[in-house]
Amino acid sequence: MAEKRKTHARLALLGGAVSVAAVLILSGALVLAADWVPIRIRYTPTPTPTPRPVGILPAKPGAAGAGAEHLVVRESPVAAAKVMGPGRFEYNDQLGEELLARIQSLRDRSAELSLARANGALLPFGYRLESRFDDDGRKTQYDLCREGKNEPLLVEEVPDE
Repeated sequence: MAEKRKTHARLALLGGAVSVAAVLILSGALVLAADWVPIRIRYTPTPTPTPRPVGILPAKPGAAGAGAEHLVVRESPVAAAKVMGPGRFEYNDQLGEELLARIQSLRDRSAELSLARANGALLPFGYRLESRFDDDGRKTQYDLCREGKNEPLLVEEVPDE
């Protein structure tokens, strides 16, 4: 009796495998057939663009007037990415101190906003993150603290829950 059940089980498994193989073969044939069917799309001309009024915006928000004295144009030569681009040693020299300071202030502001969002999410659980710059690794690291305490939690103190 047990041998008969094993035979029926093997036949059922073999039948299932054959049906799965047949479905895969048929679906592959349908996909290939659909790829060979040419698709015809009718040509529709695009409408002619309507001219839009052009104005001059002030260079600084809140500046009054719309004259040419408010327009700031910065020109820099176009170069191939292999010749000059971010990541090259000389690239920052071409940007200038003013632009580099602005980029750094944007990065700092972004880090502050990210930390504030993370602390907002941790607040209901009674935790907060404090950032500190690691001079050895030259990167910002974060300490996890309990709300109301100044010392960061050690790894051993973090609950497993």
